[in-house]
Amino acid sequence: METIKELQSKLAESEKQASALRKQIEDIKEANKPKLITDLINGYPDILRMLEADESKDVISIDKFDEDETKVILEIIKKMRICKVYNEGWLPKRGERRYYAYYDVSSGFVFAGRITVLRVRLRPPPPAFA
Repeated sequence: METIKELQSKLAESEKQASALRKQIEDIKEANKPKLITDLINGYPDILRMLEADESKDVISIDKFDEDETKVILEIIKKMRICKVYNEGWLPKRGERRYYAYYDVSSGFVFAGRITVLRVRLRPPPPAFA
């Protein structure tokens, strides 16, 4: 049969091991913690790296476009890349909005002694974008 001192030493040893395991778990959690996209990007070269794109390959040749108009198109491409990275791959389609109002308040004012009507229509939440 074991003595109290032996049991206390085993308990102390197991507490040390538990402490070391807790530290390892915290380190793993910290390493796997998702990082904000704004922390990963410091400039346009970071965006190119994330998209695996090469800016030197961006050559636009359109008939009847002068150099300034071509620069504008290249700047639009640049802005679309920035938008794609910050929105994590989502690009807006024509007329599509990313954010919606949670409720829409519209009112109608009628004269000649009638009561002013205030309508509140609740919209469903926007779809989740991954």
